[in-house]
Amino acid sequence: MVANAKEGFWNGAAPPYGYKTIVAEVRGKKQKKKLEVDEVEAPVVRLIFDLASKGVGKSGPLGVKKIVSYLNDNAFRTRNGNYWHIGPLHQLLTRATYKGVHQYNRSDSRTRAKRSEDEIVEVAVPPIVSVDQWGAVQEILRSKNPRVNPPQTVSGPILLTGVARCAECGAAMTIRTGKSGRYRYYSCANPQARGKSACSGHSVRMGRLDEAVTSALCERVLEPSRLENLLREIGDRMQEVDSRDRGELLRVEAELAEAKLRLDRLHEAIERGIVDGSDPQFVSRIAKATTDRDVAAVAKERILARRVNGVDITPDKVVAFGAVMRDAITAGEIPFRKTYLRLLVDEIRVGPAVALIRGRHDRLRSRVAGGSPFAGGMVPTTVQEWRAGRDKCVNTYIIEISL
Repeated sequence: MVANAKEGFWNGAAPPYGYKTIVAEVRGKKQKKKLEVDEVEAPVVRLIFDLASKGVGKSGPLGVKKIVSYLNDNAFRTRNGNYWHIGPLHQLLTRATYKGVHQYNRSDSRTRAKRSEDEIVEVAVPPIVSVDQWGAVQEILRSKNPRVNPPQTVSGPILLTGVARCAECGAAMTIRTGKSGRYRYYSCANPQARGKSACSGHSVRMGRLDEAVTSALCERVLEPSRLENLLREIGDRMQEVDSRDRGELLRVEAELAEAKLRLDRLHEAIERGIVDGSDPQFVSRIAKATTDRDVAAVAKERILARRVNGVDITPDKVVAFGAVMRDAITAGEIPFRKTYLRLLVDEIRVGPAVALIRGRHDRLRSRVAGGSPFAGGMVPTTVQEWRAGRDKCVNTYIIEISL
């Protein structure tokens, strides 16, 4: 079954929602099947990803529970005619199949134990959503994961919770009130929990910090001319990396073509009856050629993921993106504004008189190229640790604002 998957064929289980199986090849009495997009179910899959990445109107991206409610309230049903549930919907949103890469052999069918990465077989299938949108949805889901961020950090009524941290000790800035609730402050959580010995602590009026951060982003990042210059500088750096990848890509493509040719010749020898396909030495040769092909294919995919030749950033896209983002982070309900602000900002270090805003260049550039704030690829799997006062990461922009 693993060998069958490595050749790109489906192994007989029910296809994922949005797909159907078709007979792609017949070998003797065996029908070899592959996945094909089901044009009845696929629009629902696209709707689900749109709800997760964009939402409805100005709602911002919807969480899994709200998507389930939306589908059920609007008479969308599963393949079996049942109501949607949170678990299966979350599995749908996180399944790489929908971006065109089905993963086979992820777990043991009897024990459900996860297998190691080198045991997983990746099979190319027709995509239903773009790689960019799929990646953006994974990023949003991670940001809403209570194991990563508490629920109030994502959807609470405070704009900068989850990103504002104390410049002195690194602890989160929490809300403190004064004058019977008339005034609200971002305050370092350390002295409140551990006393002044942990951190001297400082506070800043909530309205002042919110206004300073959104104004700085609008004027120094999202203003069209500044945004265009920033993206041009990022593009120059990325092109340097891209040029180094070209030679490596040519080498990997040659290895991939050679491995595919070997595999085709071995299969042809079996089909023509020249060799016995059950011969152990011949089986070993097929396994070696298959492994070489898969290794080269993965290497090629990784190189292409780093390349930026296809990224198209026009003045119109820059202006449109800036306008959408400026409106989104300054107007509307706090949860809506917070969702968009977190696309631009990884962290804010707040001091007594100065705050430093940090964001990522690659996310900014890819979202502009995608034409939508939630269409960006290049989703980071890790975020480089803040290194105040030391060399800045070339992939990071830092803005200093006075309070």
